Amino acid sequence: MGEYDDEDGALDVTESVQLLFVRHENSIRAFVRSLQPSLADADDVMQETFLTISRKSSTFEPGSNFLAWACGIARFKVLENFRQRKRANILSEAATTAYVDAQHGRVLEALAKSPYKDNTIVIFISDHGFHLAEKDHWQKGTLWEEATNSMLMCRVPGMTKPGGSTKACVSLQDLYPTLLDLCQMPKPDHVDGKSLAPLLKNPQANWESTAISYLYDRYASIRTEQFRYIRYQDGQQELYDHKKDPHEWKNEADNPKYTETLETLKRRLPALEHMASQLVRNRKK
Repeated sequence: MGEYDDEDGALDVTESVQLLFVRHENSIRAFVRSLQPSLADADDVMQETFLTISRKSSTFEPGSNFLAWACGIARFKVLENFRQRKRANILSEAATTAYVDAQHGRVLEALAKSPYKDNTIVIFISDHGFHLAEKDHWQKGTLWEEATNSMLMCRVPGMTKPGGSTKACVSLQDLYPTLLDLCQMPKPDHVDGKSLAPLLKNPQANWESTAISYLYDRYASIRTEQFRYIRYQDGQQELYDHKKDPHEWKNEADNPKYTETLETLKRRLPALEHMASQLVRNRKK
């Protein structure tokens, strides 16, 4: 006799399957949470799974493994929700980008008509990039290209030209030294970063990368025009060759052909012992 069987014959097929769902609910929920950590999303999947097995109860074979059957349906629901959310998130990101671009244009048009157009510097930045499911990741929280590549646009009267762009790798830490330089003010000795003025004058000027990024407890990355090197606190490393692998799929850290490149980039990062540990926040409940 399988777990599906109703000895008294009082339950129909749908009711029997629903009863089995209730019996195995904790196990099914644990499986869903392993795929979908969000509690609210897991609740939605559980509800959708219950409705689906009720509709498809006739496809369940008596005596077979109900838990495996139900988890298979739940997994499909998780993937279906992911695809729907992915599409919605990408559309939202595109809409936000288009809206901000339009407002940026309005500001520049207003400035061009004002008496301050020739003595006003405009810098447009974002603080980080954004994953849209690349490498199975959403939002930020990585040292890969999508999360560390942020928006940076500059308008400097008498220096920049419309449509100018560069592939040089720079850092947000370069902004303060840049503004000091453009305003002909001295740079304090304690300030990190380099002035971007050479690139603003000539986007193709020679430039040594200043694009060093940090994350969590002393994770660090450096990006050059061809490579990205990542070092984690536990010693794990990643190295990507953007000339061959622009989406950073193949980690070349253990490839002997890249040993010299890896060591060169590693030396350009601060030593682990010279970096501040992550601050621990004690939040009151």
